[in-house]
Amino acid sequence: MPWQALSKLKTDELREMFDTERQEALSKAAASRHWGKLREGLTALGFDKCWYTEAKIGAGDAQVEHFRPKRPNAPGGAQSHGGYWWLAFDTANYRLAASIPNRSKSNDFPLFGSRAVAEGDSLDDELPLLLDPCDAHDVDLLTFGDAGVPKPAPFGTVSDAERVEYTIDRCLNAPAVERGREAAWSSARNAFRAWAMVQPMAAISPGARAKANGAATRMKEMVRADAPYSSVAAAHLEQLRAEKAS
Repeated sequence: MPWQALSKLKTDELREMFDTERQEALSKAAASRHWGKLREGLTALGFDKCWYTEAKIGAGDAQVEHFRPKRPNAPGGAQSHGGYWWLAFDTANYRLAASIPNRSKSNDFPLFGSRAVAEGDSLDDELPLLLDPCDAHDVDLLTFGDAGVPKPAPFGTVSDAERVEYTIDRCLNAPAVERGREAAWSSARNAFRAWAMVQPMAAISPGARAKANGAATRMKEMVRADAPYSSVAAAHLEQLRAEKAS
């Protein structure tokens, strides 16, 4: 049976269950095996990177994460909820995450505003504190400062900044990720400086032109979608260009 058809069947079965039965069904290995069949495709779609941290995902570390948690949050979690069970087999609710941010995110899902508590409730009225890596507006709310430290974009509102800080705290502060961002920041700076040093002579010196082209190629490679921490490099290069132009 095709994956989508089997997903519909599984969701239909959940509708006929009581809450405790649903949670038990979603905890079984058969459920995780089903959405796990999409792991390879989601990994390729994200260029082998975690959709939250932009770190390259190691072998066996990729996890199909439910953006809206399929099960209730843990006792004491922020803004308790009963889980979005009806989205458990909905591909629109899947994100590809490394294990550390996925565990840190857990089942907490705090919101601004009202919450959808039953199938059929509108999700459009929800404003999650967690930024969605599949939402272009959310992605633009996050930028990077010195050494690749994540921070709110300057144009955001107070609530935007709160969402960014929540996301940083829950998903983006693993030491290995911090080191990766710092390395990307440093590499971008070094490539830009190498380019800026020889670029004025590129028009009259073949040697300078070759060095400038090499540095420009390195910068282009750093901001490619498949490069780890490409948004960190892009943010720093944009900053350096603005400084040079001023």
